[in-house]
Amino acid sequence: MITDFMASAKQIAWRKKFAKMAKSGKFRKKKTGTKGAKSDSMSAKTKRASGYTLDEWEKRKEKLKYR
Repeated sequence: MITDFMASAKQIAWRKKFAKMAKSGKFRKKKTGTKGAKSDSMSAKTKRASGYTLDEWEKRKEKLKYR
């Protein structure tokens, strides 16, 4: 029984395409900013565990305070 088969032209083409994407960094994680202190604009965009940004959270907190 033969277990070695030649790859089809489609498989060879896909492997070539995949290798090219991997080499170019397609599957690497994107780095966002540096590890230093975050600026105010960055913290305003950061999502909290609740799903709100810091600015949205503070606005909601203010609304609740005056009820």
